[in-house]
Amino acid sequence: MPLGSKNMCNSTRHAITKGTELPSIDLFPIADQVTFKYYTGVLAFFEENYAVAESELSFAFDRCMVGGADAERLILSYLIPIRFLKGCYPHQDLFTKYPAMEHLYGDFALAIRRGDLGLFDRAFDRLQRPLCRRGTWFTVEKAREVVIATMMKKVWMLENSPTRLPLTKVQQALRLSGNDSDIPEVECVVANLIDKGFVRGYIAHQSGMIVLAADGRPFVAPQTVAAASRSAS
Repeated sequence: MPLGSKNMCNSTRHAITKGTELPSIDLFPIADQVTFKYYTGVLAFFEENYAVAESELSFAFDRCMVGGADAERLILSYLIPIRFLKGCYPHQDLFTKYPAMEHLYGDFALAIRRGDLGLFDRAFDRLQRPLCRRGTWFTVEKAREVVIATMMKKVWMLENSPTRLPLTKVQQALRLSGNDSDIPEVECVVANLIDKGFVRGYIAHQSGMIVLAADGRPFVAPQTVAAASRSAS
C-alpha cells in the first residue's frame, strides 16, 4: 500500500478521523473522500475487519467518478471477496461490465451459488497467483467454508431426514468434489462448520451421524454467520 507501512496508514487514518485540527472528511471534495474511503477500506480488509471494509469500499464504489472503470475494478477486487463471505455474489450484469472481475472471481461466484466445492477448489488452484498479487487469497480461501456449508445443506435436503445426516453422505459429496476424505477428516470439516455457526447440531461419533437442530432450520445463512462473527469480535 502507499505510505510504505501499515503503521503509517493507521497513524494517518487516526489523524484524519480522530484529530481535532483537521476538518471532517465529509467536508472534502467527493473525489478526495472516495480516495480516503478506498484506502481505509483496503486497510480494514487486510486487518480482516470486513464489516468496516465493506462499508468503506461500498462508499467508494458508489461515488467513484475519477478514474472510471479502472478505479471501480480496483475497488471491486476487494469488495467481491468480502461479499463471498456472506454467501453473496455479483449478478452476471456486473461481470459483463467488468470482464477482468469475471475472469478472477466468476468461478468462485458460481461455486458459492451451487455449493460446488470441486469447482471452487479448481478455480482456487488455478488463480492462486493473481489472488496473491491482489492480496485477496486469504479472504477467498475463507469463502470455501460457505461452499462446503451450502454443499452439506444440499445433501441434507436430498436425504429428507430432518434431524439426522450420516457422515458417510457428506463423505460421498466431498469425494465427488475431488476431496478423498476419511471419516475422521469429515468429522473435522463438520465440527468446523458447527463451531463457526454454519450448522446447528452436533456429531454423534458412535452412530456416525450429524444430529441437527429439530426446528427445521439447522443450516444458518452465511450472512447471519458473518453478522454474528462481527458482533463477537
